[in-house]
Amino acid sequence: MTYKLPAEWHEQSAIQLTWPHAKTDWQPWLAEIESTYVDIVNAITQFQPVVIACHDISVEQAVNDRFSSLCASKMVKTFIAPCNDTWARDHGPITLVNEAGETKVLDFTFNAWGAKYDANLDDQINLHLIQQPFVNLQQYQNVDFVLEGGSIESDGRGSLLTTEICLLNKNRNDQLSKQQIEDALKEVFHLEKVIWLSQGHLL
Repeated sequence: MTYKLPAEWHEQSAIQLTWPHAKTDWQPWLAEIESTYVDIVNAITQFQPVVIACHDISVEQAVNDRFSSLCASKMVKTFIAPCNDTWARDHGPITLVNEAGETKVLDFTFNAWGAKYDANLDDQINLHLIQQPFVNLQQYQNVDFVLEGGSIESDGRGSLLTTEICLLNKNRNDQLSKQQIEDALKEVFHLEKVIWLSQGHLL
């Protein structure tokens, strides 16, 4: 069976977050942002589990203490993964599904939006994640291609929406032409069509 990129609204088994810590850009507002993350987790866990990447054992312990009752009900899972920052939407794995409901995890290169920031740790988070005992990993593929999860949108029917300002920027896959990038996306995601926006951003 062919694995395809599902629609943005496809059913999820969990949401993955990366917790802020003192060595991230959140440091000046750490208490406030942690409080916001607590609110986010409490909201999400009303509907589905949350998986949280924690920079080290002390961060993981603090997170587990905050959600001890939720952890007991298996709604919050934590794992240790040293991280530079917290942009899980962009550094996280991208999952494909087939008609039988089986999944395949794609792990792209994350370079912090074109090497604007350090990302050596963030680029390894997915490898830490797939090794966790609570992850039902069916298939995994490392993809030698720079891509952020937030730079693409899928309708689940073979069409992908992206922007030229992101994927054609020379600080990502500068060795590839537009056509080569489009061909690579079609191959890895099993697409029929890539729609390029020449102006603006995906929000």
